[in-house]
Amino acid sequence: MSDRTFVLGLGAQKSGTTWLYKYLQAFEQVDFGMMKEYHVWDVRQDPELFRVFNTDEGALLRHRDKPRFPKLKLKYAMQNVDGFYGFYFQRLLERTGRTITGDITPSYSALTAETLRRVKDELEGCGFRVKVVFLMRDPVERIWSAVRMERRIALNNGTPPGALPAVADQVAKNFAQPHARVRTEYHRTIAAIEQVFPVDDIFYGIFEDLFTPQMLRGISAFLKVPLREEHIRMRVNTTEQGTPLPEPLKARIATHYAEVYAFCNARFARTRTLWRKCGGP
Repeated sequence: MSDRTFVLGLGAQKSGTTWLYKYLQAFEQVDFGMMKEYHVWDVRQDPELFRVFNTDEGALLRHRDKPRFPKLKLKYAMQNVDGFYGFYFQRLLERTGRTITGDITPSYSALTAETLRRVKDELEGCGFRVKVVFLMRDPVERIWSAVRMERRIALNNGTPPGALPAVADQVAKNFAQPHARVRTEYHRTIAAIEQVFPVDDIFYGIFEDLFTPQMLRGISAFLKVPLREEHIRMRVNTTEQGTPLPEPLKARIATHYAEVYAFCNARFARTRTLWRKCGGP
């Protein structure tokens, strides 16, 4: 069995993936390379749906004299050169002498079993044992948080506050769109994972339980890193909730994702108490 571990973080978006990345980065045996999210396999699988993450030659030319250029150049190579993804991480650990690396890209929750098999085969061919981590959050809360993040990014990029729609209107417009569905249909992500990876190489976590000693012990044992309970207090990428979403809108979203709630309630008992009741408060 390989002594090199590749952490494949499949999301979900706004479910604690940045916290996981920062937790693992603190250990001396871990090196994720140039970034947390490489956005290789989402773009390769569906270039149209994930076009915002696609790095083309035009992007390289526009940024060739800017600080982001090395990262864009790396992403371009990974997205376009077969085998470069695994090669990069293999060489990274050979150069640094570390034993754990990975790619924690939340939109990988959209990956099919076929794509996951390609990822697994390429990484195993480079000497890695691939360990999957998939974190989930109450679908209503996840979608709401994602919209708040989108708004924060828009404001930081110079969009006037008055040009943004009301939060509730934006959530109502977004919650059933393809980009939201592939990040929220956890039952489909789990089905794809379990077609490809053995149970010993899969870790499922619930965001609402993430900042607890029990969950931290579970993640640490799964990835064979020391336990650092002080990280329970660490929070990253949080957004202010602001005006509450109307309860009828929350109910509409929960009903739309009723299959997700039903699946998770049956599979993960804690969601029955930590998540809202489907169609109810």
